[in-house]
Parts: sequence; structure tokens; C-alpha cells
Amino acid sequence: STWGTSLFFMASLLPESPLAAAAVVAGVCIALVFVMKYFGASSGCPVGAGAGRSGAAAHASGAAASSSAGAAAASAAPRVKLTRAELAKYDGKHEEVNNKIYICAKGTIFDVSSAPGFYGASGGYNCFAGKDASWGLGKVSTTDVEGDISKLSLAEYDTLNQWYEKFSSKYPIVGELAE
Repeated sequence: STWGTSLFFMASLLPESPLAAAAVVAGVCIALVFVMKYFGASSGCPVGAGAGRSGAAAHASGAAASSSAGAAAASAAPRVKLTRAELAKYDGKHEEVNNKIYICAKGTIFDVSSAPGFYGASGGYNCFAGKDASWGLGKVSTTDVEGDISKLSLAEYDTLNQWYEKFSSKYPIVGELAE
């Protein structure tokens, strides 16, 4: 995986002195804790949203979360089925759909209009707006967004499940992707 390759590369850059290497590792650990604590809970970052669970466990909990969130959304508004072409209009730039922003993950469409700072025109995750973003979410890529999720590795699918859980807990489900 990309993370594994990155970690091996970073390990090759450590100083040869054990004391210096320990200092570098400690600094990196402190930085990671800060990033997870500061960004993990309030941003679109899925870190911590299911870390350490196997793909099957995360998939099962994602399904449970989506069914409870789905039940609430179903009682609040009717669910729709959108084709990819119809979904593309929900990128926050089309007045005919009230500039709504939808993102699809694992076939479920979420209304993320409440977070224009992330998914709106100037947001860092705007590349996912109006698309089935499953591939990009699993790959943690904002440049390679759409693809066949059956080709994701187990770790990437686990990442996709973490994003799905995040969306299910924060945003209303409005429908599903029509194939």
C-alpha cells in the first residue's frame, strides 16, 4: 500500500544513531497525535473512525450505522435513485438543484451541503462532489476519484468503510446510486 511504502521510505531516512532515531520517531509520534486529536474529530478525516478493525468488522459496523442513519433519513424525506449523470448536478454549482452537494459512497448518496468548506467549490474535497467517490475515498486520493471498488485492497476497502461510517454519522442519506 502507499502508506506501507511511505513508512519504509521514511524508516530508511532515520539517522544511524539509535538516540537520534528515537528522537525523530518520538517527534513524529507527537505530531501524529496532534494531527489526529486536532483534525480527526471535527474534519472530514476518517482517522480513528474505526481504525484497527478488520475489513469485515468495519463493513458490518458500516452497514449497521447506515441502516440506523438510513431509517432516520427515510422517515424525514423520500429516498431517490440517481444515475451518475443526475448525481453530477449535485456538485454545489447548479441552481436548478438549489446548489446542493451530494457525495456517493458504496452506492449510498449523502447530502453534504452542510459542509461547503470541505465539499463546496473552494473546499479541499470538492473533487468528490457530485460523484461516486468510493474509489477516491478508499485510495485516499483527490486526483484519482472514480474507479472500480472491487479492485481496492482490503486496507483500502477498510478506509472506504471508515469514510462511509463518517458520512453516515454526520450527513443525511438522500438516496442511492442507480446502476
